[in-house]
Amino acid sequence: MINYSIIIPHYALNDTSMLKRAVKSIPENENIEVIIVDNSLIPIDNTLFIDRNNIKILYSDNNKGAGRARNVGIENSKGKWLLFLDAD
Repeated sequence: MINYSIIIPHYALNDTSMLKRAVKSIPENENIEVIIVDNSLIPIDNTLFIDRNNIKILYSDNNKGAGRARNVGIENSKGKWLLFLDAD
């Protein structure tokens, strides 16, 4: 059972260092799912976090902004509780 869904909207040109740092701050636990919703002009590689078991990478239209990215995350979350974390 997933208790927490952490939703991270992400927008960057070519740099994923802040996103990696944000994800690293989240403990890996079977009760936590991390949903990254990328709305960058150049989508991030969906294998970026292949070493983590609890991460989903989704994509959103970059013209819709962070709000739409958060909504995509909400629509795809399974957790009882939702948390939002910005990558920057």
